[in-house]
Amino acid sequence: MPIRVVLFMFALALAVVFAMFAAVGAGVLAHLRGSHPAASLAAGAVAFGATLTLATLLGGLAHAVLYT
Repeated sequence: MPIRVVLFMFALALAVVFAMFAAVGAGVLAHLRGSHPAASLAAGAVAFGATLTLATLLGGLAHAVLYT
């Protein structure tokens, strides 16, 4: 397998890990502010989705740069 493919897969896996950290961090911060538990969960879900979306867009850009 080419090294570019391995690095690309590693970068995507790392993006998922960062998205999980963002989700937990947003949920904890919302909880510490005294939000309702459902609002804390929603904050975590939004942070996870936003981070993963941004990582996917950046991954697509990196893929376009590497393979064109």
